[in-house]
Amino acid sequence: MRGPALALLFLGSVPGGAPAAQMPGNAPQAACLADGQIEDILLVDGVAYLAGRFQNVRPPGEVIGGPLEVARRWFAACDAATGAVLAWDPQATCDPGPFPTCSSNPRGQTLALSADRQSIYLGGKFRTIGGVQRRHAAKVARTNAALDPTWVPEPDDRVQRLLLAPDGARVYIAGNFLKVGGCATTPCHAYVAAVSPTTGLLDTTFDPLVASDGGAFASVYSLAFSPDAQTLYLGGQFDSVNAARRVSAASVDSATGAVTSLFAPDLADANPSDPEVQIYDLQVDRDWVYLCGDWWATGGLGDQQNQRNVNRFAPATGAVDTGFWIATDGGVQACALDPDLGVLFVGGHFDCVRAWVDSTTPVDPTPSQCGTDALFVGTQQRDLFALTVADGSLLPWNPDTAGAAGTWAITRDNGRLLVGGELAWPRTGTATHQALLAYPLPLFADGFEQENSDRWSATLPPN
Repeated sequence: MRGPALALLFLGSVPGGAPAAQMPGNAPQAACLADGQIEDILLVDGVAYLAGRFQNVRPPGEVIGGPLEVARRWFAACDAATGAVLAWDPQATCDPGPFPTCSSNPRGQTLALSADRQSIYLGGKFRTIGGVQRRHAAKVARTNAALDPTWVPEPDDRVQRLLLAPDGARVYIAGNFLKVGGCATTPCHAYVAAVSPTTGLLDTTFDPLVASDGGAFASVYSLAFSPDAQTLYLGGQFDSVNAARRVSAASVDSATGAVTSLFAPDLADANPSDPEVQIYDLQVDRDWVYLCGDWWATGGLGDQQNQRNVNRFAPATGAVDTGFWIATDGGVQACALDPDLGVLFVGGHFDCVRAWVDSTTPVDPTPSQCGTDALFVGTQQRDLFALTVADGSLLPWNPDTAGAAGTWAITRDNGRLLVGGELAWPRTGTATHQALLAYPLPLFADGFEQENSDRWSATLPPN
């Protein structure tokens, strides 16, 4: 069967984009529910591991405070198909103790799978795991969440992102911290560092200098590798890397972090209440680097009514693709590339989007006023949308969710799209889904032209 199936699959590849028939439906499937915002999702072998600000998790159909709701502080695991809550519980706490920074906005923030797939790295803002001191980063077993006693990186503040090197030799950590492990001085490997995947000891050979102007707040929120893993892309809130001017997006050599590449997107934010550019998510393929965040203008184009919160850029220079532009009336916080479908899924806190054919001309087919801003006229699209990678066109997928903070996490794997955040569905009436939404994705392979083979079917996708 393998030979004939492969022949059909190669004929059925979809190089350009995803027709509407191949997109997920607007109604989510059964998923577990959380009583607070979900910040990250790790989908492994049919289990959805969750990190966020929740305190309790419950199965589908259960009400808040119902008998089937169970305590899960900031980390939890659910069956991705049924939504059943699993026993996995790292038991995170954040008592102030000798570490007062822990008491402000504690949470689970990020998850990463170990190279042997037997452990999960946790990041966020916490003080202990399973009653044992672990500041803001820990490693636990996939099976029962038992703490790995040997992995002790000990950053001194919140971890926003964890990324395992493709060869498994390092774990890169990023966040608000100013030092890691046994550093005697501050700052020391601030905002982004590399540690051993087995011991958590600091790798001193990797040390990019991330900084902000005048000592203002800085953080690295997102990390991604180039396809050859020689370059590490950084996204966050900062002004320079290795003394080179970089506005919240940059790339360095992944070995030492000392060489800053020419990747320098031209981003700006004229918002008087928040003039800083924030990059919350990075997606990279062989041709482009996709930036998703909260800013107004790219290359001098964009404003309050046309926020350019999703753009893609040339990996070598950071030059923007002016033909790939969708404007929103609010920030974007999560993106996920689906190379099989040729789709970029996008989530954030917005009510409206505007499509563009070039850098100056809006082309909303059915424009209407939406949201609370009377000046923004576009297509109603709340918290989630999808674009074709081929040309940036807006696809008709529109789940129409509710939630002020919106979407903060998107992941796709093995025929499933999971979306997390401060979300509720449906937007009107009684919500049946909260914080986590699950959608089926069509199962077919792409003939390897996108170097992705995690979804297979012996049937052709619809033309």
